[in-house]
Amino acid sequence: MANIEMIIDSIRMSLMNYQRVVILKEKSSDRYLPIWIGQTEADAIAMKLQGVDTPRPLTHDFVCQIIDFLGGNVESAIIDELKNDTFYAKLVVSVNDRQVQIDCRPSDALAVAIRKRVPIFAHDKVLQKAGILLHEKTDVFRFWGKNMSSEFFSAVTGVDKDVEDIWRAGEAIWNLRRAAMVKREKRTRNEDKIDDIHFEQQTNIATTLPLDFKFGFGIRRGGPLDRARFERLKDSYYKLVGWDVNTGWPTRTKLEELGMKDVADDLARVGKLP
Repeated sequence: MANIEMIIDSIRMSLMNYQRVVILKEKSSDRYLPIWIGQTEADAIAMKLQGVDTPRPLTHDFVCQIIDFLGGNVESAIIDELKNDTFYAKLVVSVNDRQVQIDCRPSDALAVAIRKRVPIFAHDKVLQKAGILLHEKTDVFRFWGKNMSSEFFSAVTGVDKDVEDIWRAGEAIWNLRRAAMVKREKRTRNEDKIDDIHFEQQTNIATTLPLDFKFGFGIRRGGPLDRARFERLKDSYYKLVGWDVNTGWPTRTKLEELGMKDVADDLARVGKLP
C-alpha cells in the first residue's frame, strides 16, 4: 500500500464542545481525512497557515530549530496508522546520509511539516478506514464506501439496515441530544457561539453548526469572521435540520417526523417547544 499526498484543507471547531478537527484533503481527489486535535496544536497550525509571526518561538518552531541545529532535514510527515480510534504519525527526517522516522502525534507532525514546507502523506490503509467523501446529493460527507456504515451495523447486530436508515437514526439521536440540552441546560441559539477573538483577528478556525460531519457550513480561511454572516449561517443550519430559527430549538414537526412525539410533548410541558 502506498502513501498518498494530502493537503491541509481547513481546521474546524465544534460549537458544542469547542474541540478542533483538522481536515486533510487528498491532493488528487475529493477524499478527506478528519483528525481531532488539541486547541494548542490547532492554533499552532492555523497561525502558520495564516503567516502569523510570534515574538518568541513556539514549541514547534523550537523543534524545527533543533532539527536544523543538529544538521537534519525534515522530508515529510506521514499519517501512517489508525488503531483504536487513535491516529499515529511519523515525521521523516534525514540526517548524516540516513533517514529516520520519528513517532509523533499527527498534530505535531502537521505543525512541523507546514513550518518546513514539506509534503504531508496519509497511508492508504488509514484512508481506507477513515477517509470520507463529499456526498454529491446532500452536500455532506459520508464515510468512504456508501454502504460501509450499514454493512458494519448489520454485521454487528444481525439487523439489516440501509444507509438511509442509519442516517435517520443518527438524526434522531442528534435531535434527542439537542432536546435534552434545551430542557436541562436551557440551551438557545444565543449559546451557539464562538469566542469573540475569532471576530477580532484573522483565523483559520472554521465554524460548524455544530460539527457533525456536515462540513458544508463555515468559513474555512481568512477573517476576521463577520458576525452578521455567522448569524446567517446559524439561520441556514437551523432551517436545514428543522429547528426553530429564533430559538434554535427542535420543532414539533421535526420531532414527530422522527417518531419522537413523546419528546415533543415533554418539551411542550416545560414551555420549550416553539
